[in-house]
Amino acid sequence: MAKKPKTYTLTAEQAEVLEELVETGEFDSVEEALDAAIDSLLSMDEDDMAEMLPVMEQMAAEMRSRGEDTKEIDKQLVELKKQLAMLKDA
Repeated sequence: MAKKPKTYTLTAEQAEVLEELVETGEFDSVEEALDAAIDSLLSMDEDDMAEMLPVMEQMAAEMRSRGEDTKEIDKQLVELKKQLAMLKDA
C-alpha cells in the first residue's frame, strides 16, 4: 500500500517566506522550498540546537530589556527546548 503524502499547514508568514524564495529564484516552487527547509531542520543535530539555545535566550533577554514583544521568540524557545528534549530521549 502506498504511503499517504504528508500534509503541512503553514502560517501566512511561513507561506510568504517560501513564496519570496520562489520569487527570488532560489527555488522553482513552494514545495521545493518547503522540502529544503524541512531537510535543513532535520539535518540539525543535538549539538547545533544546544549551541543555538543560549544565543536565542540571550536575544530574548535583550529584547525584554528593551521592552520589545518577545512572544514569537518565546514560542521558538519552547519549541527548541522540546526538540532538544526529544533528541536526548531518543
